[in-house]
Amino acid sequence: MDIEVYLEKAYENVKKDYRWLDKKMLKDACRYSIKQVDGDWEFIEKYKGNRHDFICECGSAESFIEHVEESYKQAALNANPVVAEYEPPFTHVEISGWNLEKYVFYKLKTGDYKVFVQAGDRVTGGSRTFFIAPHCFEAKTYEEFLNRYLEIVPDGSFGLTRKDLLLNEELKHFLGY
Repeated sequence: MDIEVYLEKAYENVKKDYRWLDKKMLKDACRYSIKQVDGDWEFIEKYKGNRHDFICECGSAESFIEHVEESYKQAALNANPVVAEYEPPFTHVEISGWNLEKYVFYKLKTGDYKVFVQAGDRVTGGSRTFFIAPHCFEAKTYEEFLNRYLEIVPDGSFGLTRKDLLLNEELKHFLGY
């Protein structure tokens, strides 16, 4: 069975928004194959530096492609250095017992942007990076940009609302509006 068809589909899907993605960037990403395990064909992933194979619990070819896309997106972001950052000021923000710790916009070398969000409580925490898709910046106004941005990072989901972002002139300037 040929894994390349699935990997190529994932690559093409990611390349639409992550325009700087190059296959050379994927050399440090997870490796994939299809192997027979206990009589069934399975999607397999192997991480760099790990001698063991892991069955990718995706359930379908479409889910496997989406899984690979996430790996490729991360590889693309890792290969695109940050050239500037802006952290909007915020007061104490709590959502369901979690406190917003960081909310940072980054401009990347290619001119693209991403946002990093971190939240936690006294015991646990989590973070997530969101790539701000190029179609967001096709907006003619900052307000229209925010409408598109909030489709990626939903309004208030991390404590900062549309109103907070709309009133922030420094952020507006940082994002080129």
